[in-house]
Amino acid sequence: MVVTAHELLQSWDITDPANPGQLGEPVAAHTLSITSVGFSAVAHAMVTASEDGTVQLTKRNFSPARSVGSSRSGTGQGL
Repeated sequence: MVVTAHELLQSWDITDPANPGQLGEPVAAHTLSITSVGFSAVAHAMVTASEDGTVQLTKRNFSPARSVGSSRSGTGQGL
């Protein structure tokens, strides 16, 4: 499970709901609050959108996020 708080992402292991376990440290993916999260089962990745106008592609293991576009600049890379 992934939880967002403002600009942070946090992954949790909820295999045992009575004993959830935090997976790693929170990751700062944006500079403002995250508004949307989408998951890819095939690519083992997720994409996040933020109030800062950016979209970030993050690997499932939370390796550093990569910016894939900005709604403010009108530019971006194809996914």
